Amino acid sequence: MDDSAIYRIAQRFAGLSAEQRQAVYQRVLAEGMTAGQFPVTPRAPAASRDGGQPLSYAQSRQWFLWELEGGGSAYHITGALRLQGKLDMAAVRESFGAIVARHEALRTVFRANAEGLAEQWVMESGAFQFSEIDLTGSADAEAEAGRVARELGETPFELGTGPLLRVGLLRLAAGEHVLVVVMHHIVSDGWSVQLIVDE
Repeated sequence: MDDSAIYRIAQRFAGLSAEQRQAVYQRVLAEGMTAGQFPVTPRAPAASRDGGQPLSYAQSRQWFLWELEGGGSAYHITGALRLQGKLDMAAVRESFGAIVARHEALRTVFRANAEGLAEQWVMESGAFQFSEIDLTGSADAEAEAGRVARELGETPFELGTGPLLRVGLLRLAAGEHVLVVVMHHIVSDGWSVQLIVDE
């Protein structure tokens, strides 16, 4: 089967209802295949979607675990980057705003529908939490930066309202900063974190 045929099949699969996709998925497993053999197809633009969209299987697991543990921080992805030299804080904030505008996963929230099943909702405009924290007056700025970074990483996200991206820019001294980025795993993974770092 050529790639264009596989792509057409994947597009048709993406357009099925949740129940129909489950039936196809069970049939695929029965045939000894996996869903991973299908290509990922682009979703329709957010503006053309009507209502909430179904979760992926991985997102469903994340939603279940988040509900089970009462919104803990076990599934937060946290990273920190030390920045040295002159830094334009407004440019850092604007850069994250542009990333959120470009990547709809960072504008997505998760809510239960009338049947109690979780759905994802992509917001037209995305907010993110951005904190500028000046630690230059601390007796031990390094230790305080570690404490603040842990606090940023451990503060639970609210999946129903978002935002699911938290950024902290910690000033340790003139020309020395630590950038802390925290996302919930339901909207990110190792690959997407690297994409954000690259951008």
